[in-house]
Amino acid sequence: MKQALLIGPIFDKWHIDHLAHLVASEGYVHIIAVDGGAEACRLAQVIPTLYVGDKDSISDEALAYIELMQVERVELQRQKDVSDFSSALTWLGERDVRSIETLGFVGGRLDHQLAVLGEMLHQQIDGIFYDEKQTLWTATQRGRLPKKVVVSKAEYANFSVFALIAPACVSVDGAVWPLEKCVLRPCVSLGLSNEFAPKAFDARVLVHEGGALVIANKELSE
Repeated sequence: MKQALLIGPIFDKWHIDHLAHLVASEGYVHIIAVDGGAEACRLAQVIPTLYVGDKDSISDEALAYIELMQVERVELQRQKDVSDFSSALTWLGERDVRSIETLGFVGGRLDHQLAVLGEMLHQQIDGIFYDEKQTLWTATQRGRLPKKVVVSKAEYANFSVFALIAPACVSVDGAVWPLEKCVLRPCVSLGLSNEFAPKAFDARVLVHEGGALVIANKELSE
């Protein structure tokens, strides 16, 4: 059983179907609806274990669903210094959860996405962000061994590796442009749009120091 699934406010039919599939097939200790993510839970008929939010994006129907299912709630003030997502991470951190999966946080406002990804790397939480067109990983080296992310050639067309909030030392193999303990500075293009080596089944990203963001695209850009 996996540790935690966080559900955000960006959803369509793909997200609803994928949410139902994840919950049915994977199993999670914690399923957290982050504010408007409660609507996705309602539509997918998923009962979260926790609702976290300031209720600025939750619908009346979703709120009624949360109340009907007697979901535990952490209700926040709208005027606050941290986001609903950050508050959910804090709740998980108090329970020593350091690895999560998310759905419904990719594809919306860029400022929100930067805050979400930055919080993950700042709090050194490893995560997977699912979306219809791409998958994102946040990976932080915390122990003696490097943190590894494996990107499947069968599932993805290409991938990128970035440092986001501080320099990161990474290696990449199984790719057309490999890297060997290369220090990436935040938001530079060195790790942008890498491709799989012709004979490789997958590519592997190793984070030796710091934290990195890996983005794998399911389709080639036009």
